[in-house]
Order: sequence, then C-alpha cells, then structure tokens
Amino acid sequence: TDNGAASKKLRASLIDLIKTTELNGVVIDIKETDGVFLPESLKSFIQELHNDDIWVIARLVVFNDTVQAKAQPKMALKRSNGKLWLDRRGNGWLDPASIEAWDYIAGIGKKAIDYGFDEIQFDYLRFPSDGDTKNIVYHVYKSKTTPKYVVLKSFFEYISKALKEYKPDIILSA
Repeated sequence: TDNGAASKKLRASLIDLIKTTELNGVVIDIKETDGVFLPESLKSFIQELHNDDIWVIARLVVFNDTVQAKAQPKMALKRSNGKLWLDRRGNGWLDPASIEAWDYIAGIGKKAIDYGFDEIQFDYLRFPSDGDTKNIVYHVYKSKTTPKYVVLKSFFEYISKALKEYKPDIILSA
C-alpha cells in the first residue's frame, strides 16, 4: 500500500463502504505465489481500520509460492531432471511436507500478527492439483507411507501451535 492520493481515496471509500453496509471486515492479501506483501505503511492502515471497528484478515497463500521455490530450491517441488516443477499457470510450489517451508510460513504469520491483523486466513493449503502432477518429485513428502491429508493436518497443527504460542488469541482460518 502506498500513501498517494489515489491510494488514500481508495482506502477511504473502502472504509465508507464497510461503515455504510452490513460489511464488517476486510481481507488483505499479504502473500501470493509472487511473494510477500507487507510494506511498513500497511501498519497504519490496519490501525485506521481498527479505529473504525473493522475486522482485518490477512490472506496468506501457503504452498503455491514461485518466489520461494526459486529462492530456496530445497523446499520446492521439482521434476526428475532437477528443474522446478510448475503448474498450469507457470507457478512453483513448496513441498507441503517440508519443515523449512512450514517455518517460512510461520515467520510470515508472526509478521502479520505484529502488523495487527485480527485473523490469518491460509489459502492454497493443499498439494498441487493443476498441471502435470504425475511428474512431481517430492524431496520430503513420502506418498507411499503418508497420506496427503496427514501432511496437511500436521502442517495445520504445527502452524497453529507456532502462532498460538506467539499470540494466543490470534484467529486462524483456512
């Protein structure tokens, strides 16, 4: 978020919409497949929303993460030739069983808490399903011994514990 005139006008119209309708919250994307978006100026906007009793939710895309997959290949899904595996949209993914990926997501969640978000909503909390999935090489996940739902359950238990220890009253959703 910037502090230019257009941005201020958009923010004001958003707050006005919420105050004049039955709406009571706003979802702000803080992490997409193309990276984390947590500029310092967002803190003051969150405070402004709180001043008007508006619930503020951080949307955090979990395992669909091209930027981190390229930056940290050991966390990434690959092909048998060692190249990054990409879905139909050309996005990279993190291995859902990677503890390093879990710690990375927990760190972003803690930063969102520090910014003042009331709730953290996890999206793309799943294994990839679009594209050439039969050619994914998982470096951590072991499909022969562990069902996918067990990995996802373990991730959510891990992230819940990490974030609830950091701030016990943080609301988590998926």
